[in-house]
Amino acid sequence: MGKRLDYVDIAKGLGIMLVIMGHIEHDYVPFCGSVHIPLFFMLSGYIYDMDKSNREPFGMASKKRVKRLLIPYFIYNLILYAKYLLKLIVSHEFSLGLAGRALGGFVYSSSLLYKNVPLEKNLEGFVFGNGPLWFLTAMAAASVIFNIIIYYVLKHRFHLKKIIISSVVLGMISWLLCRYLPFYLPWSFEMALLGCIFMLFGLCLRNWKIDEVLKRHFEIPLLSLIVFIGLHYVNGSANMAIQDYGRSMTLYLLLGMLGSVIVLSISILLEKYSKINRALSYVGQNTLIILAFHMTIISLMVSVLEKLQFTWLLDWGGFFVIRFCVGLFGCLILNELLVRVIKVPKRFL
Repeated sequence: MGKRLDYVDIAKGLGIMLVIMGHIEHDYVPFCGSVHIPLFFMLSGYIYDMDKSNREPFGMASKKRVKRLLIPYFIYNLILYAKYLLKLIVSHEFSLGLAGRALGGFVYSSSLLYKNVPLEKNLEGFVFGNGPLWFLTAMAAASVIFNIIIYYVLKHRFHLKKIIISSVVLGMISWLLCRYLPFYLPWSFEMALLGCIFMLFGLCLRNWKIDEVLKRHFEIPLLSLIVFIGLHYVNGSANMAIQDYGRSMTLYLLLGMLGSVIVLSISILLEKYSKINRALSYVGQNTLIILAFHMTIISLMVSVLEKLQFTWLLDWGGFFVIRFCVGLFGCLILNELLVRVIKVPKRFL
């Protein structure tokens, strides 16, 4: 599995675009919450090399994966935290309380602390444009759980029955934690359990050679799309970051799996077109920096427009497209500056 798969990069590119859309205006694309996060978890399991991991000890494999996720998490958070402190100082609002609460929030890595508590009485974890980064700590936790299953349950052999049993157990534990705990666990551990289910689903798709199947059977993505639309109508919109799974966690899991298959199908189709392939693959190879900074770049643009008194533009329906383009291309330009001008090592981005 050493060869890079273009359609996987394309799927990541499409996924991060859905993330930006969902953060800009949820009502425009209400299905985003049921697709983008499950998609990234699924792709992580899809590209997992079971043969390679069999040659590595559990501790080493887990450490490498967690390190790859947490180094960008803390680097990006520290950059955004410095910007937040500077903003507080310039606006004469700085206090040790605000600074300490924001710092504790990104270490705890959860949007909120308490469930079913009004926002004004709650403790917000992400207050300086770093909300999307919860995914990196959740992925780190999910990766460790996934490795436990690979090493000690599956023992590096594909076994569908054990995967199904593991998924059911993970889903039940997540459901119990989400339903009965009055607070959110650090590093979004409850969501990491569900994320691991999507990772196991990705492992299954790769074992079943789903890319070859989808090329031969166009009816699979078509049927998946029809069922997805129906289930989404029943389940409603969702937001995994705050444990909002719509009407049912089970339906959310099904929607996430169907949505992942649909995006994967589109990616395999687009892979044939070289220009689209190169463009979306480039986006997919730079998802981390887009995840980290798209909200900040968009908010900076909005602030500038407000100061220039272009408030009419903010209320224009087409402004959704402008925000999307600024968020996406602004991050890609930032990436090029960091890599080519400042010479930041790519592993940190």
